[in-house]
Amino acid sequence: MKNKTLFKTAILLASIFVIINVDAKEVLKELNIKHIELGPPVPAIPFYHFIAEIDLPEPSIIEVQAEVNGKTLRATDLHRIKDEKEMDRPPISHRPPSGYGLSQDATLYKNMHVVGWVKWEPGKEYTIKISVRIKKNVKASENDVWLTKTETVKAPGNIAVFDPAWKNYKSVVVTETAGIARKTEPVEFFLPFILMRPSI
Repeated sequence: MKNKTLFKTAILLASIFVIINVDAKEVLKELNIKHIELGPPVPAIPFYHFIAEIDLPEPSIIEVQAEVNGKTLRATDLHRIKDEKEMDRPPISHRPPSGYGLSQDATLYKNMHVVGWVKWEPGKEYTIKISVRIKKNVKASENDVWLTKTETVKAPGNIAVFDPAWKNYKSVVVTETAGIARKTEPVEFFLPFILMRPSI
């Protein structure tokens, strides 16, 4: 009789363990990256970049991290797809630097674009890992859930880019906002560089 009771208890505990595991797998779903590509500078994103279209399971406050070939990016930009306009003629609020797209804020995201700086070379492949932290509040907690996905992306092969021998570069995107046709017209802009002094 005692052995039968122990056997039933063991089966019950095993059933509970299976149910808990199933629930955990349902919560920890893989990140849904609908599309990802590498692109050159455009008015909305004036640097060589990756852009990923992501669909979250539900609207949430989030925090995003991105890695390219194993190296974590210092920052990423987030934009809700419903807020986006044309990449070649974005609204002023969408043109960096504006603080419009932050890697974490109090905005609820569902369908969005994640953008990160990538100094890519034509025809080469890059491994991009995107991690999204689903949060109930702006501050992180132990109950937050991380959704992660890794994709391998090939850079366009027919676009002229910077010389790979350059250590650094700056891209300049010029757009006309007044609707005036301008041909061979000089453009003046201020291009600052921060020179780092060697430590003594």
